[in-house]
Amino acid sequence: MSKLLGGAGEVVDGYFSSVSPYRNNAVKPAAYDRARAKRLLKEAGWDGRKTLTLSVPSGDDAIRQAAYIIADNLGKVGIKVNVENISFDELTDKVVKEDFDLGLLPVTMTPVNPLPDLAYFLGAGNPNGYRNEKVIDLLAAVGAEVDEEKIKSLYGELQHILAEDVPMPALYAAKALGAVNGRVVGATPKDFGMFINVQDWTVRRREA
Repeated sequence: MSKLLGGAGEVVDGYFSSVSPYRNNAVKPAAYDRARAKRLLKEAGWDGRKTLTLSVPSGDDAIRQAAYIIADNLGKVGIKVNVENISFDELTDKVVKEDFDLGLLPVTMTPVNPLPDLAYFLGAGNPNGYRNEKVIDLLAAVGAEVDEEKIKSLYGELQHILAEDVPMPALYAAKALGAVNGRVVGATPKDFGMFINVQDWTVRRREA
């Protein structure tokens, strides 16, 4: 993250970042293991002569840089990747039609209530071509539940399944950044919204 976002982000391996109240810390991220990756590709019969296209939206320097890092890492285990810069609309159209090799898109996940986002990416008709009846049942159960502890438990179970299935790999989560005038006291940029505690702000008077 220091090279990609200047430290303003974190590596994530799923749909829940560290700021999410539903993050299940018992679900451990996949470890980087180049030797195992090569072994799995060999077992799968991967043709190392084949070249995949990684499509990324033009105009986003961070995503474009991330794409080249991904291509380099995949190349080291025997997967040739060519990075393709296309418009955001063209890429989303490819994703919806499932007409792509690899695609990298910015996604906004709401930390307070991620259910609508999760339903889109994991539920019926999702753009990943993914279907798991247990996941669909868990999402429905979350939507019908009002007890926060039960919701957290359901999301925790969901994260265990997604760690195994990996329907849509996640790479990183950017931190919320904001600028604050030095006269404003009590204002701190937060991932849940810059103005979440605006009632606690005070403004120092200008000196004459």
